[in-house]
Amino acid sequence: MLKKNLHIIFYFVIIILMITNYSFKDIKDSTFSYINYQNINKAEKKAFLRDATRLSLRHIAKGTPFEDLQPNIPTEIKDELYQALLAIQQSEISEAQLVNSKYKLHTFPNPQVDRIQVKYKNTATWSKPLKISDKDFTTDSEIINQICTDYNLKISQNEIWNDDYSFFILEAKEPVNMSSIAKMIKTEEDIEDINFFLPNFDGNDLEAIKTANGWIFNFMIKFDACFTGCKKKRVWSFEAKNIKKEGANIIYLGVSGDELPAWMKK
Repeated sequence: MLKKNLHIIFYFVIIILMITNYSFKDIKDSTFSYINYQNINKAEKKAFLRDATRLSLRHIAKGTPFEDLQPNIPTEIKDELYQALLAIQQSEISEAQLVNSKYKLHTFPNPQVDRIQVKYKNTATWSKPLKISDKDFTTDSEIINQICTDYNLKISQNEIWNDDYSFFILEAKEPVNMSSIAKMIKTEEDIEDINFFLPNFDGNDLEAIKTANGWIFNFMIKFDACFTGCKKKRVWSFEAKNIKKEGANIIYLGVSGDELPAWMKK
């Protein structure tokens, strides 16, 4: 009688799982990773915020030049990506610890989200305040000052380039779309050039793909002739579902791509 009842209970559970569109794979592989914000240091917070901002911009752009997007990223997208990345980082899944703690994989620094170098003519009338201060830099440009106010930016450095030009470094206190900021800065007179500090080589990266219930993240180590475009890569994939401030369900999807060289595995 007991055995028969256990069979009935078992089949009842199976039916419930089918109705709720649950799978045994989810039961086996999915773990809810709670985020302990107290365990995130300042450097890690900045790194993951940069990642979330870059991934948001790449997702939103869909082929549109970054400079044609808004400087600020929709909060709901950036926050969701940030929370998902933290949930993966704090997950007990061994592969999550591998990509975060051992290999420290983050987004390749494109697009730029935290600083640019602005080169300008020494004859620019709006630049006089820059030349008489060694801190708390400001300008007489209404355009530049307003951009700094609107998007929480600061001028952190001003240096002479040569007899004709100088430059200042414009930094974002929180990650923003610096390509869009640069486009607005260029509308000021006597701006000669803007440097985005982008590497001229390929390298490790992080990819985010939107799903119905969250995001799939691909953590990539790239190698082999990266100065001309990496020929090989190793990819660890995770899915984050039910993302919220407290954490997310994290599923390890597997590893793919080329085998890492022996020295990278140490």
